[in-house]
Amino acid sequence: LKKTDTVLYEALIEKGLITKETLEPLLKEAEISEYSLQQLLIKHGLLPQEDILKVLAEKLKLTYVDLKNVSFDKLVLNKVPVKIASYYGFMPIEIKDRTLTIAVSTPLDIKTQDEIRTQLGFDIEIVLSSSDDILESLKKHYGVAADTLESIVSGVSRIETPTLEITREKVEDIEKLAEDASVIKLVN
Repeated sequence: LKKTDTVLYEALIEKGLITKETLEPLLKEAEISEYSLQQLLIKHGLLPQEDILKVLAEKLKLTYVDLKNVSFDKLVLNKVPVKIASYYGFMPIEIKDRTLTIAVSTPLDIKTQDEIRTQLGFDIEIVLSSSDDILESLKKHYGVAADTLESIVSGVSRIETPTLEITREKVEDIEKLAEDASVIKLVN
């Protein structure tokens, strides 16, 4: 059982949001499955992720942040490669002095924090946010989205026409696509 599950279990009982009798079977299921207690609570429709994260943030003395209301600085996004942010599942929010504030959906263990710290060269401060908001922010601000892939694939399929004149027009379309920052980032 993960430490986060135990902390969440205690916090939910302290707050009186869910009874011990309701949580016990979920805790046992979390022990034997690959799901966390947080995921099981959401899966069974007992609590929305936002409420769970607020309770967890309060218990761990962290801050809950709604990423829809955050403005992101381009300089911060340029210092954190999308590859690292998406791999570890966080969204960079701000850099103050040598501290990078990142939004995560589950509190990170020390080992993961150390890996991020080593790769980016910043101290790490964690805030909690929903996984959907993090994913949406990554797509929006880094330009990594399914529609980008679709535009590349559809651009490639249009090139395969046999007429030379049409092919020249399509090459220009691809050159225009190549100028798009999100396509460049995706290819890199």
